[in-house]
Amino acid sequence: MEEKHKDLPVVAYRVETGRLVLRCWSPADAPVLRAALDVCDAYLRPWIPFMKDEPRSLQQTAQWLRGHRAAFDTGTMFRYAVFDRTEQNLLGENMLIARVGPGGLEIGYWTHRVAAGNGFASEATCAMIRVAFEIEKTG
Repeated sequence: MEEKHKDLPVVAYRVETGRLVLRCWSPADAPVLRAALDVCDAYLRPWIPFMKDEPRSLQQTAQWLRGHRAAFDTGTMFRYAVFDRTEQNLLGENMLIARVGPGGLEIGYWTHRVAAGNGFASEATCAMIRVAFEIEKTG
C-alpha cells in the first residue's frame, strides 16, 4: 500500500496569497458553498459545467465535497475553495484538473458574483500555477 502513496504528488492543502486563502474543500464547507451556489446560480450556470447538476441539497453538496477531497488525496483533481484572508467570505473556487492529457493540468475557476472584478481570479490562478509546478516536480 505504501508504494502506491509514494507515487502520488505532494500538494499543499492550503495556499495563501496577499489577499486570499485557498484551501482544499472539506465536507464541512457544504453550507457556505451551498449558499454561494444558490446566490450565483444564474450568474454561473451559462459558464460552469457542474451547474447542470444544481441545485443540490445540503447533504448532496457535502457528499460532492467528499468526492473533491478524495480526488485531491488521490491526485486526480485539486479543487480549492477561495476565501478572503479572514476565511469568512467564500470568493469562489480554483482547481487543477487532469483532463487535458498525460502530464497536463487545466486550470479552472469560478468567482462569486459579488467578488467578480476585483482580481481575485487572477490572484488565485497565479497561485494555482505555482501549485501545478510543485505537482510536476513531485509527481
